[in-house]
Amino acid sequence: MKDIALRTGDDDNTDGWETGKAKSSQVGEEELASMMEQLKEFVPNVEKLSAAVIVEMAKYDLNRFREFKKKGMAIRFGRFTAEENDRLRKNVEDFLSLAGIDCPQKLFYTSRYPEEISTIKQLKVQYRFLTRICEGIPRARNLIYKRGRKMFDELNYKGRYTEEEEASLKRFQTLYGNNWIKIADLVGRSEQSVALKFLTFDRKNTGRWSYKERRILLKVMEDELRKTLDPAEMTNLEQEATPERNARLLTIIREKLYQNIHWVDVAAKVKTRNWVQCRQQWMHLLTHRMSQGEAMSKSNKCVQAKINLINRLYSMNVEDQYDIDWEDLTDIFGDVPPYYVQRMFTKLKVSHVPMWKSKSFGDIIDFLYENTVPALKEKISKSRGNDKEGVRDSYKCHKTFNFSDIFYESDTDLETEESDQET
Repeated sequence: MKDIALRTGDDDNTDGWETGKAKSSQVGEEELASMMEQLKEFVPNVEKLSAAVIVEMAKYDLNRFREFKKKGMAIRFGRFTAEENDRLRKNVEDFLSLAGIDCPQKLFYTSRYPEEISTIKQLKVQYRFLTRICEGIPRARNLIYKRGRKMFDELNYKGRYTEEEEASLKRFQTLYGNNWIKIADLVGRSEQSVALKFLTFDRKNTGRWSYKERRILLKVMEDELRKTLDPAEMTNLEQEATPERNARLLTIIREKLYQNIHWVDVAAKVKTRNWVQCRQQWMHLLTHRMSQGEAMSKSNKCVQAKINLINRLYSMNVEDQYDIDWEDLTDIFGDVPPYYVQRMFTKLKVSHVPMWKSKSFGDIIDFLYENTVPALKEKISKSRGNDKEGVRDSYKCHKTFNFSDIFYESDTDLETEESDQET
C-alpha cells in the first residue's frame, strides 16, 4: 500500500510552513480517498492537488469549510478580494496586540530575527497563530498564510535590481545553490523575487524574436494549453477529423490562455529564451489574436479607453496596485488579456506623472485623474478626425475562444504581429 506523509504536531506549530520540515505519520490510500471525497464538496478540483496538500486541507481546513457552509459562505480561491485583505490585516493586528509582538514581519519571517526566534515561536503556538489569522476568511489555511507572507514582506516590492544586487545574487547562488531563503536574507529581497530573478540571468537570445522562435513558442503554448482542458471541453472533437478541423471545434476558456501557466517549463521547451521573454512575447501575440488584430492604437477610441481606465481606477479607491484585479478592467479595451491593461497603465504613469517612482499608487491615480484626464479629453475635442462614433465605456468580452482563433498558421499575421510589437 502506498503511504502519504501527513503533517502532525500542535495545530498551530508553524515550523513546517517556514522551513518545509515537519513531523509526519502515515495515511493509506483508502484514507486519502476518503479525505478527497469529503473535500470535493468545497474544492471541485481536489483530485488535481498533491497528496500532501489534500491531507493538509483535511486536517486543518475541512471543519472550517463546514462552518463557513453553515453561514452560507462559499470557499474562495484565486485573487484575494479587498475585503479579505482588510480582514487579514485586522486579524494580524489583533494577534500582534494579543501576543505583544511589535511587527508582522516577525510572524511571517521569524527566521530573520535570530535572537527572538524561540520567543516568537512560543508565542505563535501559545496564541494559536494560524487559527487566529484565518478567522472569517473562507479560504484554505495554507493560502491565507501565503497571502500574509506576501502582504507583510517589506522586501517584496523594491523595484528593479541594481547591478550590485544582480552580482550578489549570482555569487550567493554559486555558494549556496538554490537555498533561496538564505540568499533572500543576504540580498535583502523576498525568496520569490530572488528565485525568479535568477532564472532571468540565462537570457540566451536577446532582442527581436525570430520567425522560427515565434513558431516554436506558439506550438509549445498550444501543447501546454491543451493539457489544461477538461474532458467536457473535448467532447466536440471528432476522432477522424483533421487537426485543423478539431482546432475549429475545440474551445478554451479565456482565463486559461494567460493564467496559471508554468513559464519556466515553457522556456525550457522554447530553449532560446528565458521565462520572462516567453511570457512577454506570448502576451503580445495573444493580445493580437484575441482582438483579431484590432487592439486599440492611437485613435480617439484608445484615448477614451485611457480616460475610462483612469476613471475606473480612481473610483476603486485602492491604495495598493497589487490589490487590483486587472481582469475586471479588460472590458475597457475589449478582448485583451489583463497584461495589456497593466501595460497601458504603466505607459500612462511613466508618460504623464512626474517623478512617479517616488509617489504612492494612490497619489499616481490622483494625479492622472486631476491632470491627465482633462488633457486627454481636450485632445479628443480638438481631434480633426472626430472618430467618436463607436467609442464606449466598456466592451463585451468573449468568455471562450476557439483554438483556431488563437493557434493558426499565417506568415502574414506573424509579420503583422511583429510590426505591431515594434509600434
